[in-house]
Amino acid sequence: MKIVTAGSCVVLIALMTHGQTLDAAASCESLSSMMLPNSSITFAQRVPAGGFTPPGTGPAAVPQFSRLPAFCRVAATLTPSSDSDIKIEVWLPAASWNGKFQAVGNGG
Repeated sequence: MKIVTAGSCVVLIALMTHGQTLDAAASCESLSSMMLPNSSITFAQRVPAGGFTPPGTGPAAVPQFSRLPAFCRVAATLTPSSDSDIKIEVWLPAASWNGKFQAVGNGG
């Protein structure tokens, strides 16, 4: 769990320092070209306010997502060892971020 949290923090810090703002879709999508040690960004996409639908569900399946503000959704694969394949996502607010970070995961 410490490796996943540390890896998530490394990715988050790298994403935070990549640019001053993520207001434009081009800025968000440019994160997919970042080169980070022991990791690869699998996708980075801007999600409009209220526009997130979890994979495999319809918009009505999870109504609380309709209240989300616009954000940049970044997915990455972390490989701190040769036998690891850790998938993470970081959602970065498109505007008015308070600078706080909450990591959620499991001990899988």
